[in-house]
Amino acid sequence: MNPDELDAAMAASVPFVGTAGYRVIAIEGDEVTVTLPNRPELHNHIGTAHAAVAYGAAETATGAVLLNAVGDRMGQVVPVLKNAEIKYTAPAAGLVSAVARPRQAPADAINACLEQGRALLDVDCTLYSEDGTENAQSSFTWYLRKM
Repeated sequence: MNPDELDAAMAASVPFVGTAGYRVIAIEGDEVTVTLPNRPELHNHIGTAHAAVAYGAAETATGAVLLNAVGDRMGQVVPVLKNAEIKYTAPAAGLVSAVARPRQAPADAINACLEQGRALLDVDCTLYSEDGTENAQSSFTWYLRKM
């Protein structure tokens, strides 16, 4: 998929993605970048991205890694978030980017799921402010179940 196709697929399958305004802007191999818009209604009390929507950007980016790899097999595999950990390192200002990188090949996890009925996929994500400052490091474990 290209970024526009993946962006549309994410918004269609997860309504909150459109509500928050997350956008898929880049795909490089298995890596996906999602942006969080700089909108006042998404800010916290200090005028930066609220921690919840920043977390949502990271979760969305890691889910986009999975959706990009699943492609036309989406009806065969159901992804559910199993575990997540995030460490905030600086306030997230301006347009925030979430860069998600899987620890193993997503295709291998999907194939394992289709063969064995289930699998896990670990995806790490780093959040960056518009000026390039790192805002958070996170890791997500996705549980994949065969339909």
